[in-house]
Amino acid sequence: MQKYNLSFRNQTFPQRLATLEKLVASGNQLTAEQQAAIPALVEFRQQTAAARTSQLRLAELRAEVKAELTRRKATFAVAQFNASRVGNGLAASVAWQPAGMLGVGLELPASHTTRLGRVGAPANLRGTPTTKDGEVQLRWQRPQRRCAFEVQWHRDPPADDGWTPASTCMRQSCVVKGLVSGRKYWFRVRAHTATGPGPWSQLVCVRAK
Repeated sequence: MQKYNLSFRNQTFPQRLATLEKLVASGNQLTAEQQAAIPALVEFRQQTAAARTSQLRLAELRAEVKAELTRRKATFAVAQFNASRVGNGLAASVAWQPAGMLGVGLELPASHTTRLGRVGAPANLRGTPTTKDGEVQLRWQRPQRRCAFEVQWHRDPPADDGWTPASTCMRQSCVVKGLVSGRKYWFRVRAHTATGPGPWSQLVCVRAK
């Protein structure tokens, strides 16, 4: 009897499937009598069809996993970008007090880390009315890289008390809304870090549109 070589060693699954389907195609070309002489042929067809279905399903799953990994990467990137902003907002909401920060789920630096000194005042505070009634755009320079900002306003003339909280933000700018159109206001801003709030900036006076 002449020998033949039918080895699946070192073949990928697509290569193995191609070999199986080639055998099925060859078997289908036999006469009914010849096919009947190969008892395993019917079951072999079913097994090969099942192998094809499994291979196609795996290809679909790989595509789904790849797409989901891409979605996960994008989702985490956006969430992580906003995490520090939310964290600073939460820290500012409890006045950067250690107990309060722990209470809202923020971790504190390890005890061996070097604590920075008090943050300085924001510089070059300036403001302009926006195109909308009752709004003022404020801008300033941050005293250090990582800090949150507290913005307050006061009616003219300013006094030591009576300041109204306007915004808590992470950026070096904010829009103060809800002002009376045509009225003059004084504004100030200060930075907050883990060491606490810094000094207030110089005042700036702006007339709301």
